[in-house]
Amino acid sequence: MSKIVDAFAHDKVNSADIHTWFDPTIAYKGTGAIPAGFVGFEGRSANQASAYQLRVFPRTIDGLRADGIRNWDINIKRDFRLTETARIRIQVDDLNATNHTNFSGPSTDPTSGSFGKITSQRGLSRIIQFNLRVEF
Repeated sequence: MSKIVDAFAHDKVNSADIHTWFDPTIAYKGTGAIPAGFVGFEGRSANQASAYQLRVFPRTIDGLRADGIRNWDINIKRDFRLTETARIRIQVDDLNATNHTNFSGPSTDPTSGSFGKITSQRGLSRIIQFNLRVEF
């Protein structure tokens, strides 16, 4: 399994292009027989297993994970007393305060043209919401 993880070349490929999570050439898409010594996966759709056969591409690969979620959510609130029984609460919520993009996992379908690429994101961009609450 370590040969497969080395063949994915995550660090090298991802440092060159942030949207490429691993080397997409690990899926063989050429014609004819797979060359001797090739380490990777069958990428030709005609040679894939049918829908009623066991899955051949692994669901998880040790040493190769999707990017984690990094959010900073901030909440600031202040209460003001108007009378003995009435008060106002002003609150500001800053969700994903650093506006960091959280990428989804890469496409793991070896027959796809976007194999190894990240094509979507998880979560939302920065959201700032203001709340006003009146209690009496």
